[in-house]
Amino acid sequence: MERKRLVVSYENLPPTVIEAITRKYPDGYQYHVIKVQAGNNNFHAVTVDMEDVSYLVKVKVKVDKMDKLLEDAVLSGEEDIKEDEKAFEAAQDDHMTEE
Repeated sequence: MERKRLVVSYENLPPTVIEAITRKYPDGYQYHVIKVQAGNNNFHAVTVDMEDVSYLVKVKVKVDKMDKLLEDAVLSGEEDIKEDEKAFEAAQDDHMTEE
């Protein structure tokens, strides 16, 4: 028999599931959080399996400002690289037409 799958917020979990999370992640779940993208409903979660139910538990995540700044820098760097590649290709095209 296949387990039921449920998506539940941490705040709405029964005590037995909270205990299972504590056993599964004794040092905390901060390194086990996954980002779930479900259309317009994006959230962070951890997993825990009980005997008859697999839970995807929605958890609140506090994003570190430094991580966000680094992510923005990397993304803007990718755009800069794409612009540089376009400029390089344009310069090559100009050079080829001059010859």
